[in-house]
Parts: sequence; C-alpha cells; structure tokens
Amino acid sequence: MTHKLIAPLTTAALIAAATLATGRPTGAAAAPIAATPAAWTTTATPDAAPAATADTTAAAVQFTAGDLTLTDVTPRLGFAAATDPLSVAGVWQKGITHLAADRDLTAKVTDFQGLDTDRWTLNVTAGGWQQADSGTAAGAAVLNANAHLSVALGDGLVDLQDGVQLGGGATGVTAIAATTVYLDVPAGTAVKAGSYTNVLDWTLAAGPANPA
Repeated sequence: MTHKLIAPLTTAALIAAATLATGRPTGAAAAPIAATPAAWTTTATPDAAPAATADTTAAAVQFTAGDLTLTDVTPRLGFAAATDPLSVAGVWQKGITHLAADRDLTAKVTDFQGLDTDRWTLNVTAGGWQQADSGTAAGAAVLNANAHLSVALGDGLVDLQDGVQLGGGATGVTAIAATTVYLDVPAGTAVKAGSYTNVLDWTLAAGPANPA
C-alpha cells in the first residue's frame, strides 16, 4: 500500500492559490470598473449669411404746378343794324329782335395746375346798362328795365343777366367755342338817345360744372 503524504497548506500557499484563480490576492479590494466614457457632444457653428443676390434703387421725380388762366377774351362787341340804323322811332315801332353782335364771344382757358381733381368751368354774366359818353341815366334805366342780352344755348336763348356757362374742361389748353350775343328790346320801349354800355363778366372757377 502506498501512502501519500499531504502537507498542510500554509496561509501563503492559500493566498498564492487564490491569486492564481482570481488574478488578485485574497482579501485585496477589487479594482474599480472603469466608467463608460461620456457621449461625445458637438457645438453647431452658424453658417455665414449668404451674399445678397437682389437689391433696390429708388427713382424720384417732382413736377412743378402751373396755373389756371383765362386769356384771349373778346375785348369788345357792339350792336348796329346794317340796313336800318337803330333809332328811337324804330325801337318804338318795331323793337329789336335777336340782333346779333358784330363779333362773338371767344376765350381760351389754360389749366396746368396738376391737381387730382383738375376741372374748371367758365361762366359769363351781364351786368347793368350804364350811360356812356352821350347817354343819360334815364336812358340806362330804360334799358335795364327792357333790354336783354342773351346767347343761344340748346334750343333757345338764355339771358346773360342770369349767367351762362360757356365752357368746362380739365388739364390742357381749351379754346372756348365762339358764342354769339343777341340784343332784344320789345317794341313800344321809349329808349333815350345816346350811347350805353354793358359789362360782361367772365368767371373762371376751379371745380366741376354744377348739375343741370
């Protein structure tokens, strides 16, 4: 019979054995486990602003306003019978019917105001009769009571004493159409000898015509 001698294990031997099994001595603290590396972080850098591909240029202009003017107005007109000179007796007996003046009313309107509402109207109104060099106050009074100056408008005559619109328009130069003035005095009127005048007033106003 064979006997084997088993020697008792010493403390040193046990440590050595443990070291072989675990890779570290018995009783030694375990090596700390390395921490998992933190996740990578990135910082965004803004892209540079793109170069401009479009832009604007301001273009400006300014216009100077003009005027509203009335020119080339008929300076004077008269009444005379070509074959039968006007007389006190003739007016008393036959009167004066639609005697045309020796010239027409004409005028020119220029409008360069440059307004948004560039409109204008032109009116003519007869004043009162007045004595001239050889007339009398009594003769002027007779005419103011009986004589009428008128113009043809539409299908009839319109008394100039009431005022008549002879034109209207807008921007530009407008020639007013020639307009004939007529004199009427009823028969039986005791006119006075002498000469008499009546002033026709032209009024150019900015704005549209009055509704009919």
